[in-house]
Amino acid sequence: KYKVDLVIENEFEVPVGYCEIEMRDWDICPFNTIHVPSRKKKLVENDLPTTYFVVSRGLQRAYWTTPDVILASPLREVPNSAVESGEYFYDVPIDEFKHVLL
Repeated sequence: KYKVDLVIENEFEVPVGYCEIEMRDWDICPFNTIHVPSRKKKLVENDLPTTYFVVSRGLQRAYWTTPDVILASPLREVPNSAVESGEYFYDVPIDEFKHVLL
């Protein structure tokens, strides 16, 4: 609990990387940026390479990027339905994500 979502292993079952995955309610991202919660910072500062994925609710698309891109993006307070104030997000430009059809 509260660790990365997936551990990537090589053919010898040795961990070689991590994946952190979030679901979003949209299919195609309708925004110029994707908000990555600042609380995810601990998950992208790992001892192995980490890939951060945003997956559409219908599992038809994924957007992915790396921790260096996330951490280089500005932090912004973004009120939302879960937290009215005080929650911060990395405001990552959509063009900093790669896009793939699943």
